[in-house]
Amino acid sequence: MAKTVLTDVYVSIDSVDLSDHVRSVTLPLSAAEIEKTCMGDDSVARLAGLKDVTVSATFANDFAASKIEPTMWSIYDAGVAVTIIVRVDNSEGVGAANPNFTFSAILTNWPVIDGAVGDLSETTIDFMGDGDVARSTS
Repeated sequence: MAKTVLTDVYVSIDSVDLSDHVRSVTLPLSAAEIEKTCMGDDSVARLAGLKDVTVSATFANDFAASKIEPTMWSIYDAGVAVTIIVRVDNSEGVGAANPNFTFSAILTNWPVIDGAVGDLSETTIDFMGDGDVARSTS
């Protein structure tokens, strides 16, 4: 099995490719834990409940047109869910080894300015899912 080193992750937010500003990204998929244990059971039993997705990405901040700040401002100002697409490798086409994860999400945290003197201007932005996640390989 091939190992993967993240060097060129693809991140599109609201149809804007921000991949060249990504410093890190986390895309956890989760499901609520529903206990279904009944009398007579010897062990705790569980079901997977409602699924959820969040994404957290750290970007090198950029205030130029169609970059980080103007894109996030538009999303923040509108207050609506936007489409996010994330995949492991931006330089490779979408395929079985490089699937697209696509979902709608709302902006929940955006520190516009965050840093100290001499630091790279970075911002870590959080989104929470608004519906299902699609995984496509073509």
